Amino acid sequence: MSEKSSARNTIIPTSYSRKIIITSNHTHGENGKFDFDITNLVTRIEVIENIENPGLEIIISVGDSENYIERLRLSGNEKISVELDRNAHYGKEKYLLDFRVIEVLNFVKEKRGLTTYQMRCISPHILSNQVISKGNSFKGTVGQTIQNICMSDLDIPKKELEIDTATPKMSGVFPKLKPLSAINFLLVNTFDDGTPYYFYETFTNGIKFKSLKSMIDQEPFDKYSIRETLTSNLESDKGYEEVRKRIIEMSSDYSVSKFTGLQQGAFSNTSHFFDIATKTTSKKIYNYKKDTNSTIEEFKPFADLDGENKIKEKSLTDFPAAKNFFFNLNSKSFDKKDNYYATLQSNVGKGYSHLENMEYQSHEILIPGDFRLNVGMIIEIEIPETRIESKAKETVNKVQSGKYLVTNIVHDMKTNDYLMSVTVKRNSSSVDLDKKEVI
Repeated sequence: MSEKSSARNTIIPTSYSRKIIITSNHTHGENGKFDFDITNLVTRIEVIENIENPGLEIIISVGDSENYIERLRLSGNEKISVELDRNAHYGKEKYLLDFRVIEVLNFVKEKRGLTTYQMRCISPHILSNQVISKGNSFKGTVGQTIQNICMSDLDIPKKELEIDTATPKMSGVFPKLKPLSAINFLLVNTFDDGTPYYFYETFTNGIKFKSLKSMIDQEPFDKYSIRETLTSNLESDKGYEEVRKRIIEMSSDYSVSKFTGLQQGAFSNTSHFFDIATKTTSKKIYNYKKDTNSTIEEFKPFADLDGENKIKEKSLTDFPAAKNFFFNLNSKSFDKKDNYYATLQSNVGKGYSHLENMEYQSHEILIPGDFRLNVGMIIEIEIPETRIESKAKETVNKVQSGKYLVTNIVHDMKTNDYLMSVTVKRNSSSVDLDKKEVI
């Protein structure tokens, strides 16, 4: 497939080159090889990466005029190799990705010489996860334990892992869990300054285990804007960048309602603990406090209630009983500092608050495809104000513009067009919601 390019570089950000190879389980060609090039049969590739998903999901759409589905006896577990490359002005990019077919969907006999269907594929380690159960004990830092599971049980090469090993120590026993369930078992009680950890796979940058705090500490990957016109020649490097950073479409979930936040413990909550070893109970109350180390923007995501806006003469942070969490502990199972529950009591309320407040503002933006952008990164977006006046007076919507965390990406790679649907979220506001304004 040819790119839209000059003699040197790709000139349109949505163009790219690809090669797709399928490895048959049994059928081989005249050369004795089991590999078959189906690049020209593939009409579309959709890859979904999510910050809460330990693997990738891939849908490959095929327009089969060669009867490969019968000739190769497609039945699942076939290997799919996808080679992607682009020669942009900022450098040559090339990626080789391997997946496994788990389903053949939507089989349609369109006409005599054409059959269409989709192959649903997953990352190889998701398949490996299905055949192993862990019932062993573990001891050491959470990050190191997760890295060991990835390498020994899931057969993930170390070079594909970016695991934060500077995590709390923890001891315990896995109660017959699949490897990925065992990782989730560890995630539940692991925090970094009260922020939760995520274990996820990116499209082109490997598998990561990182805390929300470490993600927030990153510099923004880039700034994307809604612009009606271009100011540079499309065939220039400047024009390429202008198109690459342009928001084509945008829809938003502006979760200003505090009803759900109160119900889910975003602003205050109470954690109840029952220690089965000592037969004692305790509780921990959490009230939201602004912490610049764990928020994406400068200001908190809600305004303090005053005057007639108060609820029962109180503010949003004054209702810890609005959400209750309940946990069983076993303080005698291991030494206190290494106990599976050691960090739970001091962090769980804050951790749930972070998760709920991340729903404060959410946008889905459609932008030209960029292999370098993955979930877990920070980006900036710039949205113009809605005005009837002249475009020359266009100003920025400060309430919705600013920094966001990328939480989901759908890579949509058609034959000659690569776009990304990117979901971004944040747990704080770029403007002071307590500041009184005169309109």
